[in-house]
This record gives sequence, C-alpha cells and structure tokens, in this order.
Amino acid sequence: MRRLSPFLLALALAAACDRADSQAATLPAGSKPASALVFESIGNDLGTVVWPDGVDTNFKFKNRGSHIVKIIDYYANCGCANPRLRILKDGKIAREGHGRGEATGPLLEVNPGEAGELFVRFETRGLSGEAKEHYSMVTLVTDENAGPIGLFIKAAIERKYEVVPAQVMFDSMGAKQTQTKGVKIYALLPGAAAPFDAKIISAPPFIRAEPFEYTVGQQRPYVEIGLLAGPGLKREVLQGEVIVEGKFGRPKNDDAVRVTIPVFVPVVGDVQVKPALFDFQVVDPGKPAKAAPVTLQFLDPDRTLKLGEATIDGDGAAGLKLECKQLPPSFDAGSNKSVLYSLVLSSAAGFESVSASGVHGLVRIPTNLDEMPEVRLTYRALARPVPPRK
Repeated sequence: MRRLSPFLLALALAAACDRADSQAATLPAGSKPASALVFESIGNDLGTVVWPDGVDTNFKFKNRGSHIVKIIDYYANCGCANPRLRILKDGKIAREGHGRGEATGPLLEVNPGEAGELFVRFETRGLSGEAKEHYSMVTLVTDENAGPIGLFIKAAIERKYEVVPAQVMFDSMGAKQTQTKGVKIYALLPGAAAPFDAKIISAPPFIRAEPFEYTVGQQRPYVEIGLLAGPGLKREVLQGEVIVEGKFGRPKNDDAVRVTIPVFVPVVGDVQVKPALFDFQVVDPGKPAKAAPVTLQFLDPDRTLKLGEATIDGDGAAGLKLECKQLPPSFDAGSNKSVLYSLVLSSAAGFESVSASGVHGLVRIPTNLDEMPEVRLTYRALARPVPPRK
C-alpha cells in the first residue's frame, strides 16, 4: 500500500471540497482551533485490485491533544468502501465504534494519548465498467471546530472477465415446463484467451448448467454457459447461484478464478392472466365501451384447459358481453407449447350512468381445473372529468 502523491491528493480534495463545506456548516460549536486527531496518512493507494475481489486498508491516528475527541459521524461516499472505527491498545482492538444508526450519541470517544484506526473494507464487486482508476472518500465528523476530516482511497480496478447478463432471470413458467437461458463470460484483458478450462463447480438442484460454446479470435473471447430449468419444479420463486471456475486472464501464469452467477426462476401456476383486470379507462354514459384485451395463457403441456360461460356482477353488468377467442399456439423459451386465449369485455350500449367513483365489477370464468375452478377478473371504468364552468 502506498500513500497518494501530493498531486493526486489535491485532485481528490478539490473533488470533495463542496461536500466538506456543506458538512462543516452542521458541526457542533467548539473551542478547539484544530483537530487533535493526527493521522499517519490521509490517502492510501491500494494499487491494482482485481474485480470482483475486495481488499482491506486502514488509516492509523492518535489523539495528540489534551481533551477527549468525540467522533459524531463517519461515512463513505460510495457503497464500495465500508469503514469501521477502532481504538487500539498494544496493537489489539480495545474497543470499536458502532456504525451510523446503531445507537445514539457519539459513535466513539478518543481519549488523550489513545491510538486507533479507521479500518476500511474496499469492495470492487459493485463497481461498473472495465479496468480504471477509482477514488473513494471516507469522512469523519468530530465535535471540534476543525471541520470534517477527509480520508482518500485510490485503486486501479482490473477486470479479468465480465458476465452478461450479470444475473439470470428466467421468465415465469409452469411447474411442468422447461426453459433455457444462456449467459456469457467474456475475457477482458488484452491478449487473453477464451476460458477453455471453464468448469461448472456447483449449481442449484433446479438448474442444469453446461459450457457449450467457446469463441476465440475476437476482441473479446468468451465462453457461453447454457442453463436449463425444469420440469417438475415447485410453485415458488426459486433462487440460487451457479459457480463457474476457469482461467479468464492471459494464457500463461494465470490462476483459475471462480465466477458466481445469481439465478432466479419464478415458477407460477399453470394459468397466467395479463393484465389482471379489464380496464375500460375513461368512458361516457350511453356510448359503446370496450376494455383493453386480457390474455390468458395455459402452461401445462399435458392437460387441456376448458373455459365455461362467464358470470358478470357489478355496475352495468346486464349490458356487458365477454368474448373468448383461442389464439394460435405459442412456443415459450425451451420449446414449450402453451395455449393462449384472448378475452375482450365490451358493452354495445355503454354504461347508462357513470358515478364520480367510476364503474366497478367482477367477471367469473369457470374452468375444468381442480386447483383453479374459476378465473376471477375485475373490471373498472372512470368517468370523464366535467370541464369547469367559464
């Protein structure tokens, strides 16, 4: 770890001056002209950090004054830096300050002559973009008049790989369906080879994963991982992680790294309705009205869905008519054949009257399914606003 050069430190200070000024205005009144806390360094250079790894650093300090210094607050300017205050005695942690919002009063009190450190865990996982320099700032606010203390961290972020997409979200699927998704791991370093040694280390029980395509000779060589979900899954939102190990850097002297890919599989009922209501939007009394179509999708490939005659209850129900039309078969991801119905609710004569609260009602459509004897859909319409009198 190196200290920041005066030039780089000046740049970091200039970038943070506005924030420091705004914090200084809120400091408690005091009589001390300068901070009694003396830091060994206010800028640490972490060198090159390989994404998505993390690294620890610390800023050691000592209270060289004759009074107790109360640390009121401390925080980082980004989620990549996680600070913690500690008081040290004989090189060991004597006590540790609590974080923001964990208690009331000062976060930590530093007695005269006591030494301590601001420990910072620097995480790169949440940083976006390819290899670049990154600056973070940690601010301490004390009960002194010296103003907030700014501590700076510099790191060169080196990315060996990039995962696209960063997490895999499967489409909503039925319990008996299958669905496939692909995720690519790109090698980013100049001169890097495709990760031919990629292996699946682990996967959740509801996912089958396999590397099935390597591409070389491009600017960004990659390996593509195929993910298969289903069939026979429970009705719930399943989530887990697929872990892939491989060499994603340069061909020589490159250690294998592990890539974690979050996976989410929402397993729903076999009947999906989108949207969940008939919306007429704004209507005029006595004029024909038609709600936006509703699509009903049946996802079980082993059964046949039958819909019965609908029952309509609510405002203007007598004049409403439901038209149910089966659409051509749809093939979802994974070549699953599903049945689609288009449902249209309309009124040729319109609603006789529309109150200020609008029109509301319920449509019940019986089915032949034991787990869902009927499909229930509400309907609504809003009255057109009356223009103000001139």
